[in-house]
Amino acid sequence: MAHSVLPEYCKVKHMQRISAIILWLALAPAAFAQNSFQEGALHPDVRTPLAYPEGNPTGYPFIELNSGQFLTFHFDQLGTDRMDYRYAVIHCDHDWNVTDLEPSEYIRGFNQLQITDVEASFGTQRDFTHYHFDFPNDMMQPTFSGNYAVVVFEGMDPSDVSSHILIWRIVVYESQVRFRAKVQQSSVVRDRFTHHEVLCEIIPDTYRIPDPNKELNLCVLQNGDWNHAVNDMKPTFIKPDGIAFQYSDGRMSFPAGNEWRDFEMKDLRFNGINVANVMPGADGYHVFLRPGLPTGGRGAHETRQDLNGRSFVRSDIASDSHLEAEYVMVHFSLQLPPFSEGEVHIEGGPARLSSEPWVMTYDSKQGIYTGEFLVKQGFHNYRYVVYDRYHPQGDVSLTEGNFTNTENDYHILVYHYDRAIGADRVVGIQTLNSHR
Repeated sequence: MAHSVLPEYCKVKHMQRISAIILWLALAPAAFAQNSFQEGALHPDVRTPLAYPEGNPTGYPFIELNSGQFLTFHFDQLGTDRMDYRYAVIHCDHDWNVTDLEPSEYIRGFNQLQITDVEASFGTQRDFTHYHFDFPNDMMQPTFSGNYAVVVFEGMDPSDVSSHILIWRIVVYESQVRFRAKVQQSSVVRDRFTHHEVLCEIIPDTYRIPDPNKELNLCVLQNGDWNHAVNDMKPTFIKPDGIAFQYSDGRMSFPAGNEWRDFEMKDLRFNGINVANVMPGADGYHVFLRPGLPTGGRGAHETRQDLNGRSFVRSDIASDSHLEAEYVMVHFSLQLPPFSEGEVHIEGGPARLSSEPWVMTYDSKQGIYTGEFLVKQGFHNYRYVVYDRYHPQGDVSLTEGNFTNTENDYHILVYHYDRAIGADRVVGIQTLNSHR
């Protein structure tokens, strides 16, 4: 695939650099069989993928360019085999399509490296192998801001999609613009008590944006969820002191949801938060959660602290939770009538980036939805989501409810297409919270 795509790429974009590109072929994924990167595991035995700023395990995978900050990446693979995995870092545009930049333009050093921090689980009933690496590092430094796909793969050719094991989306940003932004109730009357709306103005100051309407794209994330991002937003009007993105038609609104459900199993000798029973077995531990009730139809917001849909891996009796925390079969149940044309999924926390959706099964004898899934010890957020033909992107209005007094994180990302480099840069990022 690389040999069929690369010549055309060179002919159109960089004919004068053919020799330089050929030199990089041994090290870098100059052409990819896929054009856009979706986040998630691509192997059924890959579990608990985590990416966060060093020292902040519940943080979001965003770092400032040339700041000295780095992200730490972790994942497990069930079983005892130690695989020879590598990772590559690929620059993408605001829609997560591969840019036309050469790897040598956006990475100083190597574009792919072997994962060398690999260790077997220690003292656990279910065996697994743990993989860890950091980015940026001494061998690999980004030279441009933007969206980056971090691809874990097997073999030597990351352009071979069949070799991909795991993909993360991360953001490397600059602080070139300032913000005037806030979260409020939706301006759409029907959504006023169920949706959050983001209003934003950016102030470029001395940063030059020759054609804002063509060169700028705004993206808003709720709780770091790329699957439901509001993207490709263009300025609504340009003022002498700022550029506004303020839509009154609901395009920058999000269903507010409810506070996330949670459970804690940091010590399997005791029943943790929302755990009804812990049972050891020949195949490992089984944890039965307290039966879940739908909160959407009750019209009440659940007031509780949460991690906004994230997980925190932890075993209280381990010296290194990444290696010593157990994988536990967790049993979920939800008291909900059956959907004849829909499915109930578990999302967030331990299900995030899973290779397959966590789909519940309706038990007609008990009159409940049930599901059992392997989860690593720790503190986990999750929620129940209904998927049907009317809600192909998922709906929580019945299972969880939507309430504007729900606490959510929002990130505003400003993408500027830089004609000098021919790619999108992230020139600003603003973090908001619906409670602050």
